[in-house]
Amino acid sequence: TLSVETEQGCSSTITHTVYIEQDLVFPNVMTPNGDGKNDVFAIKNMNPLLRNTLSIYNRWGKKVYEKENYQTYIKDDILYNAEQGFDASSLSDGVYYYTFHYEGYTKAVEYHGSLTVIRGSGEGQ
Repeated sequence: TLSVETEQGCSSTITHTVYIEQDLVFPNVMTPNGDGKNDVFAIKNMNPLLRNTLSIYNRWGKKVYEKENYQTYIKDDILYNAEQGFDASSLSDGVYYYTFHYEGYTKAVEYHGSLTVIRGSGEGQ
């Protein structure tokens, strides 16, 4: 808010809202073994109220998952909506690729990257 007052007694005020968005951080590894660590695809700093679409593809480019308005995120080191998140339950171990379309306050952004799914096998894993 900016307020200006002149020597003649005139005044004016203007207010402008500034949105500061933290960068989104995406996992690059999932270990969906039920231990509560890296079991779901959780996006750090995401605002779940903003429109978005998460798509995940296998190495041949086949879409294996898509969700509009994805809601699983981490904020201040707390995981939210884990039960709704992508858990790779129907996928085998391997490398997958994601795209994430996010309509932030000031602009729409397209993120993309790779995701390795590792379940482990046998005892001690």
